[in-house]
Amino acid sequence: MKTSLKKQFYQILSCCFFSILGMQIKLLSGATNVETIVFFRSLFGLKVLVIIIILRYLKDNQNLLKTQDFLIQLLRGVFGTFGMFFGYKSIILIPLAQASTISYIKVFFVAFLAYIFLKEKIKYQIIFCSIIGFVGIFFITNPDNFMSFKGSFYATISALFVAAGIISVSFLSKKNAPITILFYNSLFASIISCVIFYEEIQLLSNINIIQSLILITLTALLGQYFNAISYKDTQANVIVLFGYSRILFSFVLGFFFLNEQLGLNFFLGFILILLSTGFVSIFSRKN
Repeated sequence: MKTSLKKQFYQILSCCFFSILGMQIKLLSGATNVETIVFFRSLFGLKVLVIIIILRYLKDNQNLLKTQDFLIQLLRGVFGTFGMFFGYKSIILIPLAQASTISYIKVFFVAFLAYIFLKEKIKYQIIFCSIIGFVGIFFITNPDNFMSFKGSFYATISALFVAAGIISVSFLSKKNAPITILFYNSLFASIISCVIFYEEIQLLSNINIIQSLILITLTALLGQYFNAISYKDTQANVIVLFGYSRILFSFVLGFFFLNEQLGLNFFLGFILILLSTGFVSIFSRKN
């Protein structure tokens, strides 16, 4: 399999795991709060990564803790923490497919952030498509339903943080192994979420909740791992196009396992967001 096709496959595989993650969070939301999920998902992930790093060191004498980009690793942790928090909040409030669809306005944010920080070119068509995409969000969101509006707002904020995370991963992957990026993301996310959500974090006593959080952690780590390697030595605004598969996965999971129903407005908004973000990626690739 060619390298470019491998990267595309890894991104699709990442989206599959993230869709499953969304379903897991939605199912667990009735038993605990988002703050607890974010903290323990980061903490459990850190423990798993520490074990992997120790084993790799014993086997190959490879120091995966070494990084020359400590500040960017910290920023990645900040972006990851708030991206998780607002993303998980949106998943609980609105249908899985709706949250996933709105999250793909991250393509707009990636294009603009890549222009600012990675010096990737941007065209006026991208600005026009961004406007169309936000019109799509208006169709998807029911302004008369406060929960729908609130969930859509959270999904939009999450998309901004995720886009910033994508830019940071695109930079970090040039000099750091995927495991290294995941380790520092989990480390800083654990610290940041503990400090910020200290009063909201619930102690774990129910074995079923603990098992669910462990599964969530493993699913998230797999999604992050394949996401990280898909962006390695690849232009950020190219590989993000293949993330649309997450919308399909989310729709299938939401329909068959969560009994979620979507109206005509959703599909109108979905088409607008799909077309606009797709054109953004095409225009970006032509630069």
